[in-house]
Amino acid sequence: MSQRVKLMEKSLSKVAQTLGFLYSRRFSGMKDAFASTFTRSHRPVLNEKSIAVALTSLLVTVSLLQFELNDIEATLYDLKITSITKSNRKSEMVLIALDDRSLRTLDEQLPYSLSGQVRLLESLTQSRPQAIGWLLETTPTQETHDSFASAQVKRQFVEAVTKFESTGGQFTLGTSYSPQGEVTPAFPLNQLDHAPAIIHRDGNIFSEDKITRRAVWAISGGPTFHARFTEKLKDPSTALPPQGTFRDNRADYFFFRWQTDPELDIDADLPIDVRDIKKPAWKIFSALDIINGKIPTSEFTDKKVIVGSLSRDQATDFAYTPWSRKPFTNPKLFVHANILEAIKTNQTVTRSHSHWAFLLTLIASAFVIACVFTTSPIQGLVATLGLALSFTITSHVLFSTQGVWIPSAHVLTGIIVSYYVAVPYRLYREYRARWEFQERNKILTQVEEMKRNFVSLVTHDLKTPVARIQGLTEILSKKAAERLNDRDQESIKQILNSTDELNRFISSILELNRIDTSGEFSLHLESKDINQLIERAAHDFKAQAKSKGARIELELEPQFPIRFDTALIRRVIHNLIDNALKYSNHGGIIKVTSKDCCANEAFPFDGVEIQIHDQGIGIHPDEIDKLFSRFYRIKNDHTTRVAGTGLGLYLSRYFIEAHGGTLTVTSQLGMGSTFVIRLPVNPPIRRERHLDRPTTGLRFQSETLAHEQMNAGGF
Repeated sequence: MSQRVKLMEKSLSKVAQTLGFLYSRRFSGMKDAFASTFTRSHRPVLNEKSIAVALTSLLVTVSLLQFELNDIEATLYDLKITSITKSNRKSEMVLIALDDRSLRTLDEQLPYSLSGQVRLLESLTQSRPQAIGWLLETTPTQETHDSFASAQVKRQFVEAVTKFESTGGQFTLGTSYSPQGEVTPAFPLNQLDHAPAIIHRDGNIFSEDKITRRAVWAISGGPTFHARFTEKLKDPSTALPPQGTFRDNRADYFFFRWQTDPELDIDADLPIDVRDIKKPAWKIFSALDIINGKIPTSEFTDKKVIVGSLSRDQATDFAYTPWSRKPFTNPKLFVHANILEAIKTNQTVTRSHSHWAFLLTLIASAFVIACVFTTSPIQGLVATLGLALSFTITSHVLFSTQGVWIPSAHVLTGIIVSYYVAVPYRLYREYRARWEFQERNKILTQVEEMKRNFVSLVTHDLKTPVARIQGLTEILSKKAAERLNDRDQESIKQILNSTDELNRFISSILELNRIDTSGEFSLHLESKDINQLIERAAHDFKAQAKSKGARIELELEPQFPIRFDTALIRRVIHNLIDNALKYSNHGGIIKVTSKDCCANEAFPFDGVEIQIHDQGIGIHPDEIDKLFSRFYRIKNDHTTRVAGTGLGLYLSRYFIEAHGGTLTVTSQLGMGSTFVIRLPVNPPIRRERHLDRPTTGLRFQSETLAHEQMNAGGF
């Protein structure tokens, strides 16, 4: 008989251990395995992301640099030029124009006769200017050779120049330039200091729009008109050659910052009369007024004078500029003045090396792609726009203040292209991540369902045999009590205790499965006196306390009835008193108190506070936070000798929180623990409790991982 009793006891223990192991280990392990697999496959990897950003930005940069983008660069350059130019009102340069009014009054036509030029030169030199730049055509054509290019007139022109230079003045003659080279004036004019007066137009280099953006410093090994004119002035403050001068093909070029808008503010259909120019950047006078002596000589004394033609009848007197591409709008005379003024005031432009375009485009592309990959869509867009704006402002400031031109076309295009490359790629990765999440979620859902079905099956199937074992054991203890010795009777008591423990464990598993399955937990609220419930619970444990030599003391203040679920709160109080007895030392005191509590920051309702204090082994501070987790048990020498499932405190807190209350604990190692229950007088209206459930389900873990993965930018 005793052997059968022992065998039955061992079988019950084995069943309990197996059930606990299956629920807490196997399915937890399966859950952890799936969560771990999902995490590993979708964890953002820094190296992978960095490599993707680097390779994509490098590909975008190298691809863009295969295209020159000169049209875009020219447009951006023109915007810089037109936004920083200011009129130079204090210039020492004076312009003399052979305008339409002068030609008609003098009964001349272009090219202006050399004899007329002699009269103009003699009248001008009487004012003793510092330097004269002569841009009127002096090379005779076939039709006008006999009329104005005679040897006598040429000698008169040379003599006038020689006389002027003998007084300390500087004279530079601007000549034409053809594909064959400089068009040298005829003898003896070729004895004068002369150089080609070239107005460069962007044609086969840079942008092919015929706009003047650069000036020529030297060509075919010789200086141009602008170089000779400024070199002869010998101004120590002027950098020669200008900063930013570079070699391209057979010429030396430099970009310059315009000093003023060269557009004429005169109706394009009317003949030009310089007196009609409303706001000239430089003082400008008509050749007719100089010849007739109407201009005071003080206007030219010690000034730099540029003489040129300005007539609607001659298209070559005009050029295209960053301000306008309209014909007969931008006089070349103004363009020459802008170039000379820029050289004198060191307002030239230094273009950065092409390596900077590659480096800046690479950095900008990498920044944009990284932002799109790692931030939210709106943050990525704001970062992209902010980068483009910051770069534009910075390059503009450097251009206007330091004359440093950072080509912007490739950088800005790289920013735009990178954004529109990265966004679709991120959308693809996010779509793929969502699809994979859905597929894995299906598997996790199936695992959850398998777990629920298994637990439900096992627990329900175990209830019947456990009940039979318990019933047979009770019958055995009553009918065969006289024939059993003390040892066998003790074994039967252990069987009954084990079946009670197993029943409690099965009930806990069923409750847990119910919570995990529906997320709902209906409360059957009744208005009761909580003190009566506490007193009955203390009475239920009176025998157990006596067996351990412990004592349960009650200090209960009178309470008004409150609304609560009697069955659930009874289970909570029973569980806490049971734990207090299990972990108390022999002869310990378990003290249970109740009192009213007022609303505060920790508990915003008026209600009842119940404290259950023991003098047991206490809890280590590191384990208090884990105490209310499912299947968690403190591991020490004492707890290993005490039976338990690790679900009691988890369910207790859940039931209390379902009432809108709180369950907390304070403990001191070796001195005991105090569990505090706070319940409101009227529990708040409950909505979907799954929102308040502890976040340990498989589905919640997968959703959390997917959410984090989406926020990480699709990796």
